[in-house]
Amino acid sequence: MLRWHKLPTLFFYTPSFLYMLYLSAKHFTTPAIIMSANPEFEYGGLPFSSKLKMQSGFDKFLPYDSLLLDESLKEKKDKLVKFIEIHGLPIIIKPDTGHRGLGVVKCDNLDEAVKHIEAQGWDLMVQKYSGAPLEFGIFYRRSPSEKKGSVISLTKKVIPEGSGLVTASHCRGAEFFDYCDQVTPKLDQTVQQICDNKAFYFGRFDVKADSDEALLKGEFDIIEVNGATSEFIHIYDDKHTWKFGFSELFRQWRLLFSTAIAAKKKHNVKYSFIDFCKLYLRLFRASKKAEGTIW
Repeated sequence: MLRWHKLPTLFFYTPSFLYMLYLSAKHFTTPAIIMSANPEFEYGGLPFSSKLKMQSGFDKFLPYDSLLLDESLKEKKDKLVKFIEIHGLPIIIKPDTGHRGLGVVKCDNLDEAVKHIEAQGWDLMVQKYSGAPLEFGIFYRRSPSEKKGSVISLTKKVIPEGSGLVTASHCRGAEFFDYCDQVTPKLDQTVQQICDNKAFYFGRFDVKADSDEALLKGEFDIIEVNGATSEFIHIYDDKHTWKFGFSELFRQWRLLFSTAIAAKKKHNVKYSFIDFCKLYLRLFRASKKAEGTIW
């Protein structure tokens, strides 16, 4: 099944959903347990978690600011003007919640940015645009009982020329390449330093770097951090079969559940299944007001 990962979302995610239910039953819990995986983040860093709050505790992030829904258009415009004066153009504007590249746009001037924020119905953030040519996904995992974690997945993400994509999202046509065997001690050490002294145990950093060599030396800027439902995106390399892909996805879910269960015990995190359902419903409703689609 060549390019199996390009098949419809329903086909691709149904086995994962069923496996999540199996793990919930196996561990006598509900899917809401995954919200306990990263006590550093509200709701574990799921798609309905605030990116602004998630990013605030980490170094190496590209500069950013908030554009909140309850602020007036004038307040948001003033923020944009100040941000552009400091960081220049172009800029990136994206929703404060969401995933899969939903609502992410690049704005080349102030008028374009203002026009975009006028049309949005949820909290946004503005971020400095990185001119670095390469994008990567760095997946980090640490057991809550251990002091040191490690990079367990590394993926190079390539945006096809002429695609018009702003961010390298798999569901929007970007090509992914498995770099797991290229993780260096220096890269691992750099990521570990970023995560030191934080209750962040399971997730992925999306980063920009000038070259493969720079990344492997630990020289990169973070665009975004993703929490509990982050994926091992190295599986989207065309060289991998569907059997490998689903095997890795299931391993990812097993690691997530074991991490979340341990984190809940250590940090006494409490979320209910009702909270879990309500938050996802709110996310889907809000996503209708953003450019693009979650799926």
